[in-house]
Amino acid sequence: MATWGHPQSEWDAAKAEARTVMIEVARRRGRAGTVTYSALTTRVGSIRFDPHGHDFHELLGQIATEEDLEGRGLLSAVVVLQEDPKIPGAGFFELARQRERNFLDEEIFWAEELTRVQEYWARH
Repeated sequence: MATWGHPQSEWDAAKAEARTVMIEVARRRGRAGTVTYSALTTRVGSIRFDPHGHDFHELLGQIATEEDLEGRGLLSAVVVLQEDPKIPGAGFFELARQRERNFLDEEIFWAEELTRVQEYWARH
């Protein structure tokens, strides 16, 4: 799995940190159960990410894919843009399509996936 130029140990630590924050956020549920890309990068200490950086978005994609493979949904649904509408960026929807999710309306799909992830983590 690609680490985008970061040492594997730092990449793994950053993934663990980001995943922990994303789960913590998901447990809040509803719109309070989201975090902006910028805010998430400040909570990851192993690697200093630019919230617009390709490496950061790849990290989110790896986490989301791993979570989805375990049946917990696309965890990156909790990570949203700072500006309106406060939904995930285009990469989230591209990944969803790669994961064979079929949808016409991105906002409806996102709201459903966010609810799925939040309900899972509220119970665990």
